[in-house]
Amino acid sequence: MDYIILNNGLKMPLLGFGTMNIFDEEECTKILKEAYEEGYRLFDCAQIYGNEQIVGSALRKAGIPRDEIFLTTKVWFTNFEGE
Repeated sequence: MDYIILNNGLKMPLLGFGTMNIFDEEECTKILKEAYEEGYRLFDCAQIYGNEQIVGSALRKAGIPRDEIFLTTKVWFTNFEGE
């Protein structure tokens, strides 16, 4: 596994597990738990996927320790505009 060292000294894996098209919380919990057990420590979502809340709940239900993983997301470009 390749890693990058962040400015705060944490070592983040460059390979992550994507969550696109996973909308069922029970299925998501099972899938993310299996991915964690296989060694994934970076989980990736996106606002456009429409499942960020499901992924967060699934990670908790799977018993995955928050301090052992990286959770990334992407914000849709129109949501960057200021008020």
